[in-house]
Amino acid sequence: MIKPIKILVIDDVKEIHLIVKSLLMNTWPDSELISAYSGEDGLQIAGSADPDVILLDILLPGINGYEVCQQLKSSVDTCGIPVVFLTGIKSDQRNLQQAVESGAEGFLAKPINVVELIVLLKAMVKIKLANLSCLAAQDKLSLTISERNNQLEHQIARQREVEEVLRENELFVKTITENSPDIIYVYSIAEKRNLYYNRSLLAQLGYEPGLLDEYSPQVFESILHPDDFARLVKVYDNMTNVDETYRFGFEYRLKAANGDWRWFKVNEKAFQSENGKLITMVGTLQEITTTKLAEEAVRSSEEKYRLLIACMNQGLALHEGIFDSSGNMVDYRFLDVNPSFERLTGLKKEKIIGKTVLEVLPKTEPYWISRYSRTLITGEPLIFEDYSGEIDKHFEVLAYKTRENEFAVIITDVSFRKKIEIENQKLKSEYEMIFNGTQDAISLVEVTEQGVFRFIRTNSSHQRLTGISYEEIAGKTPQDFFGMEKGNTVSAYFQQCVESETPVSYEEVIVVNNLNKVMFTTISPVFNKGNIGYLVVSSVDITAKKESEALLKNMAESLNYAQEIARMGSWEYDLITDQKYWSDAFYRLLGLEPGAMEPSFIYLDDLVVQEDQELVHMKFRELVEYKTTIDFDFRLNGTNGQLKWVRISVVPEFLGDRLARLKGVLLDITEI
Repeated sequence: MIKPIKILVIDDVKEIHLIVKSLLMNTWPDSELISAYSGEDGLQIAGSADPDVILLDILLPGINGYEVCQQLKSSVDTCGIPVVFLTGIKSDQRNLQQAVESGAEGFLAKPINVVELIVLLKAMVKIKLANLSCLAAQDKLSLTISERNNQLEHQIARQREVEEVLRENELFVKTITENSPDIIYVYSIAEKRNLYYNRSLLAQLGYEPGLLDEYSPQVFESILHPDDFARLVKVYDNMTNVDETYRFGFEYRLKAANGDWRWFKVNEKAFQSENGKLITMVGTLQEITTTKLAEEAVRSSEEKYRLLIACMNQGLALHEGIFDSSGNMVDYRFLDVNPSFERLTGLKKEKIIGKTVLEVLPKTEPYWISRYSRTLITGEPLIFEDYSGEIDKHFEVLAYKTRENEFAVIITDVSFRKKIEIENQKLKSEYEMIFNGTQDAISLVEVTEQGVFRFIRTNSSHQRLTGISYEEIAGKTPQDFFGMEKGNTVSAYFQQCVESETPVSYEEVIVVNNLNKVMFTTISPVFNKGNIGYLVVSSVDITAKKESEALLKNMAESLNYAQEIARMGSWEYDLITDQKYWSDAFYRLLGLEPGAMEPSFIYLDDLVVQEDQELVHMKFRELVEYKTTIDFDFRLNGTNGQLKWVRISVVPEFLGDRLARLKGVLLDITEI
């Protein structure tokens, strides 16, 4: 169970207090949230309320957040309270460094991420506990040392007792350091290696706890990114002229146990030897991987946005409205344009930026300015088409307000489409010629809002193929014309097309002039404003095709029968499409039922007797090399375990030098 905590939020924006309280309800429902809306109030409350964590805004009325933090850290009563800057200021290097120098333990950017907030608060609570323990230990240590020094003046014999106490306290401080959630380390500038780092380094990176004991201090260098290590050493090499007042900020990557590189923010302080030489740096690490990834995502997003604008086919321009003393928009200024705007209008960016449209195009029609004025006044996007006489083009325009007195336009050159519209009038008459000139029987069916189907048009071929004239069927439903039984069947096909919103095809037999005809009918939906308004019914007479298919089927059956009598099977292999074919007799020759498996020449090769496989492979190599027909005998292991002698004849087909197709027959010669 999570122990309730007390959080002081110092921010002049009341909504921030509500947001923090809402975010903490699930994790710490019993926690206490104390609000202060100025730095002065925050300092007073912090001294009396003793909160566990302080969330502090930088931009405050009166004294700013940095000054508040410095006063908190300089006070004995509040120095142990962790401070986290919670602000919307861009987290650049200067802000982060100033936050660290003022004594803050954390930095959280607005808008607040709930996961980062919860994790940071948990860490800050631990830091406070550690700070309190350290302060208590320091007070105890100071008191003990003072007492022991006084005793040393009178009793030198107690020297060893004092030393033992000091060792115990040293161990105590080391224990606190080792268990601190912060990564703490000591770096030797002279030896160019880490002398010490606590276990948080490995714990935060996901390594096993025992790994620290198995490695020397150089383990830090083994997980530091090579590029960052080289930069770090270079920086330390140039630090010969700094003193102990110097604080160092740096960012580098460390390898996690799963192989990922994680970013850390370093804060270091320099320490000198007695002769004034800089010898060590003591530092802490704060993970900033999420911030780095966010910054990279922003950079990537901005780059994609710029690339999108530069590469988009439509012209994009940003304008500033110009108004007279009465508040009427009388002109607008070019602020920026993309390359497509230049291409579509012929106006060069370097010649128009900063100028008004009436300076660039003095004869601009007034309706352009009045429409853009409406967009700025109402704030509503506007889409329209119109003609620019100066540019001599028709444009489709989307105009929208971007900020006060500024608007953007996206233009598309529709001059060609306007020309097409004229052509469409011509095409309409041509469509009528095609509609009535096609050899297919076509009828147009209206789909009413009530779901009723009604024939409204037929072409001239419809009467020729079906025997039904336009006058007979126009305006009628399928039930009206065909009767209920057949009409319901036809309507069912129509309904299937409407529900699936895809073409539906079927075959039917009709009687025309006392002759049976097989018709292949396709019903296609026609959408009108998002709904299916019509159906196009196209029918083709496939009577002759059906008769041909029946004849071919009979011929194939006869061929298979003949092959079975001759104990012969045929096969084909198209190497370009990878299509393979085995006749029914070929399947049975292998001891398989027709269609029992997909044709596979790998399977067939496995059936070849091992002693004959080299012969088979050699013959096929000769076929490819010499582009010749091959004919030879070999043995197969039948699926029933019987050995068969077979003779294969193969005819190749080439496309240039490329083998395209193989055709052949396989003859059972076992009894021969």
